[in-house]
Amino acid sequence: MKKQKKKSKEEKNPIKKFWNFIWYDDSLLSYILNLLVAFIFIKFIFFPSVGFILNNDYPVVAIVSGSMQHKIVEHRICDKYVLKTTTENLNFDSWWNYCGEYYEKSFNLTKKDLNEFEYSNGLNIGDVMVLYGKNPKDIEVGEVLIFEPQNKIFFKNFGPVIHRVVKKWKDENGKWHFQTKGDFNPKSGKNFEDNIIEDKVIGVPILRVPYLGYLKLILYKGYLFILNK
Repeated sequence: MKKQKKKSKEEKNPIKKFWNFIWYDDSLLSYILNLLVAFIFIKFIFFPSVGFILNNDYPVVAIVSGSMQHKIVEHRICDKYVLKTTTENLNFDSWWNYCGEYYEKSFNLTKKDLNEFEYSNGLNIGDVMVLYGKNPKDIEVGEVLIFEPQNKIFFKNFGPVIHRVVKKWKDENGKWHFQTKGDFNPKSGKNFEDNIIEDKVIGVPILRVPYLGYLKLILYKGYLFILNK
């Protein structure tokens, strides 16, 4: 009799009934609620907690563009037109042969400099990067930086940019400024990334997980399709 009373009380408890419905029921509504609860947990509990620990508002980002890759795409890389294409990353020497001149002339960065930088072989579409909100004064030339670009419309539509720091300076007010460039791009974008003030810096990557971001990439492509872009 005691066991039956206990069971009856549990069945009357609305919280327990709701919990059991979400996790143990096989109905379509149960699966929808399950996904909704997971989304709320990740969006409002997990990511804010991770962001607090890693000192930034974007603790995890997925790369959805090819601006940091070391591949020949559509017969081009940097400012060079190439007859061949490749689905594999170029080795560092090959990439430098196509892209190195710009770094030397514009920023006095040598082949040895670039080869010693982190992620010297670039980053690929689908890579997921875990970010840390590093103090701007400690961010060095050559590091990969995640930031809000100068073009506010771009940031509103597509989010933060992940490029490599090629120049750093401090203004008269003591604020740090950065210039970046995508490894694949022909040059640093004017009025886009040539003067990123420290307030717009989000963080630097501390961990790279290849391919995990393809789910976001699919959603991103769908978003562009809806916008007719």
